[in-house]
Amino acid sequence: MEVFMTKRILITGATAGIGRATLDKFYQEGFHILACDINEEEGGKLSDIYGAQVDFIELDVTNGDNWKSLQRYIHDKDYEIDVLFNNAGIFVMNDIATTTEKEYQAMFDINVKGSFLALKYIAPIMYKQENGSIINASSNAAFFGAKGLGIYGATKGAIRTLTKNAAMEFAPYIRVNSIHPGYIQTQMIEYAAQKSNKTPQDQAKYVPLKRLGRPEEIASLVYYLGSEDASYITGSEIVIDGGVSSGQSIWEEEHC
Repeated sequence: MEVFMTKRILITGATAGIGRATLDKFYQEGFHILACDINEEEGGKLSDIYGAQVDFIELDVTNGDNWKSLQRYIHDKDYEIDVLFNNAGIFVMNDIATTTEKEYQAMFDINVKGSFLALKYIAPIMYKQENGSIINASSNAAFFGAKGLGIYGATKGAIRTLTKNAAMEFAPYIRVNSIHPGYIQTQMIEYAAQKSNKTPQDQAKYVPLKRLGRPEEIASLVYYLGSEDASYITGSEIVIDGGVSSGQSIWEEEHC
């Protein structure tokens, strides 16, 4: 199969949530996938499910030596990387005053440093190829303030800005864009619901489209940005949040 031999994506945080949905999407489209995650137990199951089309690499995105090893692995395999999805991230929901220094550092290390190291070690491979697309996972929390999202939102704002600078630095050969999901049906939304004493369905009430997003919808956006259909899009921030960041609705249902 020609596509299998020539198209390849590297995904961080690939074993669950949006990362796993993206793995599924690109698998269905015939891509060879480098699935990177710190969760060795879940990662080890991937070959049984997907076969040789998926390579699992245990990766701590905060560890530069891990990234150097991955870079050597790619070189030794003579792989080209067509798409890089920097998806790995964590979410700790706390007020700024009650966020611990350890929580602060963990969010910045995984969310921001992880994206930086991916750019540092993988983007040069793509630049040498003179082709590639990088998608950085940010959040709609990069655009507005909210109680409990202070430090998380700061990390996602940093990714938003890092993306724009990377788009300038790696042009014209690599396109770099950020995506900004809102309430998506993942473990993160379940955690946020528990922390705020709400259900995921309660969260959906704040969404103009009146439902949570599906990980598969985010995966489809990643696929689009990685494809030639998005060949003139770089340095952009794509919001996919059901309208949450558009503002508060002033219309009641009876007006519609």
